[in-house]
Amino acid sequence: MVRFLMVAVFILSSAVASFAAAPINKKPADGIYRQYYETGVVQREEHYKNYVLDGTAKTFYEDGGLASTATYVAGKRQGYGQTFYKNGKVQTEVNFLNDEIDGPLKQYYETGELQRESIYKAGRLQGATKLYYLNGVIQKQMTYVGGTLNGSAAEFSEQGQLVAQEEYKDGNRTSRKEFDQALVASEEKKK
Repeated sequence: MVRFLMVAVFILSSAVASFAAAPINKKPADGIYRQYYETGVVQREEHYKNYVLDGTAKTFYEDGGLASTATYVAGKRQGYGQTFYKNGKVQTEVNFLNDEIDGPLKQYYETGELQRESIYKAGRLQGATKLYYLNGVIQKQMTYVGGTLNGSAAEFSEQGQLVAQEEYKDGNRTSRKEFDQALVASEEKKK
């Protein structure tokens, strides 16, 4: 579970951080800089002020579709940013403060349904994180403090039934209780 979240955060950070990752030659002192694929399609578009990223930065797929967008102020990501699937649907929505994820983060399935929602403070998970099945039912719900699992975590079936309840302290699981779905189903039929 923790590995999944760390991988997801890494992918998101890499996708949005990719603006500054690739070497770019001849950036303008002020104005718009564009880098192109060999086919002539724009690969990235960035706004500069005094040789520093300042304004909207976008990356594009080879077919010209928008891949990501972020806003920079004095070289640091600030405010709202998004990444997109090749089909044009939103993949992630995130907020930045001083180049770190800060505020709500949402990830979506390629079909557009919500996959995950989390809250970050200064680049670290803080508060509730929820993972969703494609049908919109909560799959897992966890609580983070300062980027570490702390408190309760719950797993649910695709039908919304509680499958397991866990408790965490400083990232270590202290307890786990699993629930028998067959028993729950038979008790519901009796009602």
